[in-house]
Amino acid sequence: MRWLSCLMVVLGLPCWSCGGNPQVKAELNIPIDSVKWWAEKIGERLYDISASATGLKEHQALFNKISIEKKDGKKMVKDMAHDMVKMLQRKQEAVSKLVKKAEEIYLGHKFDNNLESDYYNAKKINNYVTKPVRNEVQNVTGEREDVNQLKEDNQVLELEPNAQFNFIPVNLTTSTVHVPTNVYDQSAEVINGAEWSKHLDDMFQDNYKNDTTLTWQYFGSKTGLFRTYPGMKWQQDGVDLYDCRLRGWYIQAATSPKDIIIALDISGSMKGLRTEIAAYTVKKILNTLSDNDYFNVIMFNDEPKFLDPCNNDTLIQATTEKKNRAIKRLYELKKDHELTKNMANMDKALNESFLLLKRMNRTGYGTQCNQAIMIITDVAVDNYRDTFKEYNWPDKNKRVFTYLIGREIGSTKQMQWMACANKGNFTHIATLADVQEKVQKYVHVLGRPLVIKRKRSSTWTSVYFDAAGLRLMTSVSQPVFDLRNETANQGNLLGVMGTDVPIKELKKMTPQYKVSSHVITFKISRGFSACLSFKNFSVRSQWLSICCYQ
Repeated sequence: MRWLSCLMVVLGLPCWSCGGNPQVKAELNIPIDSVKWWAEKIGERLYDISASATGLKEHQALFNKISIEKKDGKKMVKDMAHDMVKMLQRKQEAVSKLVKKAEEIYLGHKFDNNLESDYYNAKKINNYVTKPVRNEVQNVTGEREDVNQLKEDNQVLELEPNAQFNFIPVNLTTSTVHVPTNVYDQSAEVINGAEWSKHLDDMFQDNYKNDTTLTWQYFGSKTGLFRTYPGMKWQQDGVDLYDCRLRGWYIQAATSPKDIIIALDISGSMKGLRTEIAAYTVKKILNTLSDNDYFNVIMFNDEPKFLDPCNNDTLIQATTEKKNRAIKRLYELKKDHELTKNMANMDKALNESFLLLKRMNRTGYGTQCNQAIMIITDVAVDNYRDTFKEYNWPDKNKRVFTYLIGREIGSTKQMQWMACANKGNFTHIATLADVQEKVQKYVHVLGRPLVIKRKRSSTWTSVYFDAAGLRLMTSVSQPVFDLRNETANQGNLLGVMGTDVPIKELKKMTPQYKVSSHVITFKISRGFSACLSFKNFSVRSQWLSICCYQ
C-alpha cells in the first residue's frame, strides 16, 4: 500500500503539471515499472522517517514484553490508605507545631489597653479609588487625567498568583488578618490578638517549606480575629458575613460533640419582631452544629410540640440536609399568624426536653457527650427550681442556656438564675444584629471543661466549600489554650488553629492508573454518611474523635 499511494501521487503529477494538454502527454513516455520503483523508494523513505520520529520499533518492542499480572485489591487499598494516613498525619503535625508555638508566644504577652499595632487587615489592602487630577494643559485642551489612589486606612501588600492556592494572589512572606464586620478592628482585644499572633509567621513559613502540599494555615481567635497564611486580600461581594468562630473547624475543635434541645417560645407575646429574632436565633444555633452533633426543636405555648412531626421524641443528626429541613420548616410556620398564641407553659417544655434527653441516654442514641437545653423566650415568670431539681441536680449534666428576646424586657433575674444554676449562660438579644455575636458564646462555655483539663485532640471536618476559593476541602484543627497559671481554673480558650486539605490532594493519593478505568473508587468518612471523594478510593485507617469531658 505504501508504493501504491506514492504511485498515485507520481502518476498524478504529470497530468496536473501539464494542465491536461494532449501534446505534452504524448511526449511523456515513462515506463510504468520506473514509476513503481520511484513510488516504492519514496514510500520506504517516508516510512523510515515516520518510524524514526515516532519511535515505532521501540514501542512495538515494549508491547511484545507486556504481561498480565493479577493485582491484589485488598493490598492496593491498604497501601493507598497507608499513604493517605501519612499525608494526613503530616497536616496534623503541622497544626500541632503551630498550637505549641502559639501557646508559648501568649505566655510572654501582656495585655495592653493602649497598645498600637499596625497589622495587615485583609479587607484593607490594595484597595484603590479613581480620582480626577488636573494636568498642566487642562485649561487649554479641556482634557482630564485620572489616577488611582490608595484608599484611606489601606496598605500595600505585594501579591502574586500561586498555583498551589488555585492561582489566588498571595504573599508567602507574611500572613493577613480578617476581622468580622460586627467586630471593631481597632479594639484593644483585636489589637492585642494581632500583635502576639503575628509571631506565628515564622512557623507558618517553616511548615510550608517542609510540606509544599500545605494550603491555608490559620488561627481563629475567640474575639473573631482570623489570621491566615499566606497573606491575601479578602474577596467580598456585598456585606462580609464571614466569622471564623461560626465555622465548623472552629466549633468542632472548641467543643465536644453535643446533643442540643432548643425550646422555642411561640406564645402570644412572641409576635412581630420577636418572632423574627427568635427564628433567626434558632437558625444561627443550628448553623453552629456539625455532623457530629444531634438536635431537636420543641416549640411551646400552653403545650409543647416538636417542630418537625416526622422527628418526634428523638434526636436528629445535624447534617446539612436535616438542619436546612428544620430551618425551612420553621420559616414556613412563621408565616402563619396564628402560630404565636396562648400563654407560655415553660415548665411543660422543660419536662419534655429533659425526658427526651433521658430517653436518648437510656437507648444510647445521640452523642452521649455534652448535652444542653437552650430556652428562647421573651419572659420567664418562674425559675422552675423543682423541675431542675428533679431532672438535673445535683450532677447538672445538662447545661441550660437562656436567650431573652426583645428590646423591652422585664426582670432578667429568673432567666439568669436558670442559666447559672445549671452551668449555662444567659444572653439578651435585643435586635437581629445581635444574634450572630450573642449565639456563639455558648461554644466557649461548652468547651471550658476541655480547656481546664488541657484535653485536646485533632478534629477533622466534613467536606465543605472553601471561603477563599479552593473549592471542596476538609480541615484539621486543634484548640489553643491559655496556659498561664493564674487562668488555669477559668478555662480560657485562646482560639483554634487549623489547616485545610483540598479534596484534590486526597485524589492524588489514589491515581486512576493504579486501579484501571473500569474501577469506581470512593472514600467515605466514618461516623456519618458523607462521601469525601468519588472515583478515587481511599481509606482512612483512623478517625480521631474528641473525648468527652463534663
